[in-house]
Amino acid sequence: MKLASLPQGRDGRLIVVSDDLAWYADADHVVPTMQRLLDEWHRHADLLESLSIELAHGVIPRKRFHEREAAAPLPRTFHWTDSADALRHQPGDGLMGARDPLRRPGASAVGLVAMTADVPQGASAAEALGRVRLVGLAHAVAVQSAPGATGHFSPVFVTPSALAEAWVDGALAVPLKVTRGSHTQDVILPPTLGDTIAGLAAERALAAGTLVSLSAPLPGDPLGPGETLRVEARNSAGRSLFGAIEQAVRVPA
Repeated sequence: MKLASLPQGRDGRLIVVSDDLAWYADADHVVPTMQRLLDEWHRHADLLESLSIELAHGVIPRKRFHEREAAAPLPRTFHWTDSADALRHQPGDGLMGARDPLRRPGASAVGLVAMTADVPQGASAAEALGRVRLVGLAHAVAVQSAPGATGHFSPVFVTPSALAEAWVDGALAVPLKVTRGSHTQDVILPPTLGDTIAGLAAERALAAGTLVSLSAPLPGDPLGPGETLRVEARNSAGRSLFGAIEQAVRVPA
């Protein structure tokens, strides 16, 4: 299934999105927020899967889904770690949506991000992968004037099973397409998500809602004023899996 959050309060309002990203159905009557879902996955996931199937068959009320209207799927988190060396162990409040502009561009990285359930201390790589509930895309931007980074996330996060052939052994099996201005290139990510999560859990347990990114540095110089960036992954049929991160650099005067 595919899930997203619309802006509402601090934690957004959970919705279920159709596989083609054209429609959505309200899900807050099942569970109000993404964080509550991650905390109580075994209680709500099957109901949301049923809602997703009903949406696909058009038998429940639905509305048009517009990526530009989505908030970050998880607007705040207990912990966010990016595999890029300069962007590790970031605070997780005030996470940004896919269309929010870049205000303070700096060194950045793009990649896959996983939302986890509780991960026990000492979990193996295989066990850690089994605790991945949803995956999406991320663009992490280092903030030069302060520690940490700003995170921008794809409009939609997806259960690994719904990615089908695009998800193999805990890795994205399709290229990540990064368009900067008029130039597009493929970014291939290493299949080390399970190892990364297990490494984080080696000394302490991870709470449900932890975000773990597997990223590659954005090639070239840092983004500058007026530049645009688009990050997207498509399956073999050409369908967007997570929607697109699409941003313009708008530096305050």
